[in-house]
Amino acid sequence: MISTEKIFNSGREAAASGYNQARAGGNRVYSASHNGITFRIYLDETLTTVTNSHPTMKQIMTMHNLSKKQTDIIHNCLLDLLESNSLNNPSFLPKALNSLIKLQGFGIEMSGIYISLDEDQQNVPDYLDEGIAFEFMDDQVTLSFKEAIRIIIDWCHSHNQTKQFNLDETLDNLKKRLL
Repeated sequence: MISTEKIFNSGREAAASGYNQARAGGNRVYSASHNGITFRIYLDETLTTVTNSHPTMKQIMTMHNLSKKQTDIIHNCLLDLLESNSLNNPSFLPKALNSLIKLQGFGIEMSGIYISLDEDQQNVPDYLDEGIAFEFMDDQVTLSFKEAIRIIIDWCHSHNQTKQFNLDETLDNLKKRLL
């Protein structure tokens, strides 16, 4: 858990670090980071005063501070991809992971994994600014690339899926590409 004081001080430092560039570009809203936390910062009409700032959730969420509901969304998404199949695919999970390696999202009826780097922006949900999103039914969880890949790898290992679908090489390629 990150203390309120650390968030406040990091926000102040982040605002200061991006202020001159935002003013020079005429931007009333900008993003800047400090201590690994990204903030959204808002300036007044004259571009002289910071009126508000807040951390962006995607930078704070890690595998260690997800709620039970968020963990369940990720689990159900991966499980649905694992158990869903077609005539030519005994499971859609390997296909989804290979899509991520190609920086493309992948979705089926109730589940999907989407990546902000997808060249086809129509395949990127509106809420996804940066990172990887897991969707199940009408719910979603967005994580940084690093956290999402760690969760996928941990999930595959803990559910013994690396052997069944020969995922070791795929997971290694995913790590190389996005970690």
